[in-house]
Amino acid sequence: MNRLDDYDFNGRIYADAFEIKLSQYTYTEINDPSRMHAFKPDVTVYYEGEKLVYGQDYTYRYEDNYTQGTAYVDVTGKDFFVGTQRVSFQILPAEEDPPYQEPSWWGNGGKPTSTPGATSKPNTTGKPTATKKPSTTGKSSTTGKKRTRTGVVIKSGTGTAVVTPKKVKGIRVSNLKGKKAVVSWYKQEDMSGYQIQYAQNKKFTKGKKKLSASKSSAFCIITRLKKKTYYFRVRTYKYSGGSRKYGKWSKVVKVKIKL
Repeated sequence: MNRLDDYDFNGRIYADAFEIKLSQYTYTEINDPSRMHAFKPDVTVYYEGEKLVYGQDYTYRYEDNYTQGTAYVDVTGKDFFVGTQRVSFQILPAEEDPPYQEPSWWGNGGKPTSTPGATSKPNTTGKPTATKKPSTTGKSSTTGKKRTRTGVVIKSGTGTAVVTPKKVKGIRVSNLKGKKAVVSWYKQEDMSGYQIQYAQNKKFTKGKKKLSASKSSAFCIITRLKKKTYYFRVRTYKYSGGSRKYGKWSKVVKVKIKL
């Protein structure tokens, strides 16, 4: 952002402070077997009432915007704006027209195509029909593992929840003044927290250090760095049975500390 005189600037501004408006929040899916039609609402971003400039102050990208369900726009800050804010919009099922039914009089000169039939007599045997008994095998129709949206796997028949944290996405890193760096990522639900690891080589064997962040965090500021290149990665964890269960590491990002 090159208009700092317009703001009370005291450091980096995070994308969570953006006010994001979409031109449309609800779409109806199109019957397109190729699934190549993308739904792309216009995106406008404000900070403290001032309209920001696309490409200068922020960029954005769409996700899951081809088929029905929830689609997303990820708005990422640029220059002095850092981090990413996600907003959603809905794609509703396609509207289907009722099947065409030919009128009964069509092609018959307006005369009925059939005559009413005789009404069938009710059953007079007096014997009730047998009702099918429900299956008593006690076996569930599903086997194996059931997955939930939170990344928790439940083993059928055991009642034991096996925690499988998901891989962290959207990781970014920027150099801050004072030999600092800010690492940001997309938040996950129903996890206990995040672990940040950084080092001076991509194999994480030189000068490796670890930090923890709470589950409500979407970024972490790291201080006391040297004027060198650092590599960063993030993973999430969940407490299970008194111990931590870690997810996979995110992709590795790097930054050169200059300030």
